[in-house]
Amino acid sequence: MKRDDIPDIEAMQEAREQNREDLFTNESFAIGAVLAVSAVVAFSLLNQIALLTGGGAWAILLALTAALFAVGCSAVAALFRHEYKKWQVKSMLVREPGEHRRRARLAKIFRKWMRRLMQASTALLVVGLVVLVIGVWRV
Repeated sequence: MKRDDIPDIEAMQEAREQNREDLFTNESFAIGAVLAVSAVVAFSLLNQIALLTGGGAWAILLALTAALFAVGCSAVAALFRHEYKKWQVKSMLVREPGEHRRRARLAKIFRKWMRRLMQASTALLVVGLVVLVIGVWRV
């Protein structure tokens, strides 16, 4: 290995770390946005339930249920984001290869489930709003 190759490797590692930090920031923003939107939808449905009952109680109950489940999924995704980052940092600090693999595997598991919960939360929110629009429109 030449001496000139070392700065390239260090630059690649720095770029990779910057990319990882950018993704983490984007994930944090996405979780917060879905959590805020689903909480606002659930709160507004609870406040307007008397006005919307003429549009079909089933639609409002389904939309409210979906919005509340979306809030729950977003909150658990935020918890998993914390756990994912914790295990990722812990895996970088350990020197033993077996323990490093175990901690990196835990970080991957939490990251995978965090992303799945974000997708589920978004899908629940969209389905709830579509059901609400269809239920109110039909009457």
